Amino acid sequence: MEKRLTNDENINNLKKRKILKIVIIIFSTLTIVLALASIFYNLNIIYPLLSYLVVAISTRKRNNIPLNKANKIYQVEKEIEKIKKHKK
Repeated sequence: MEKRLTNDENINNLKKRKILKIVIIIFSTLTIVLALASIFYNLNIIYPLLSYLVVAISTRKRNNIPLNKANKIYQVEKEIEKIKKHKK
């Protein structure tokens, strides 16, 4: 079983994930715009690649932030109740 986070840690992680989500959306849009600009206006291809790298790194970082999800907590509590019932 993975380490449980406190509520404060969980809230901080949710805020970090929200900020990273906004960064991912902005840079994904920027990647598309720069890629189209590189096709139609002969812009250097390095700019959309750099933008894509920011998206890839941000996505990986966001996915590595741990969270306590409600459904996991519910499943753990359900298993504890089953164990308590079997002990009686």
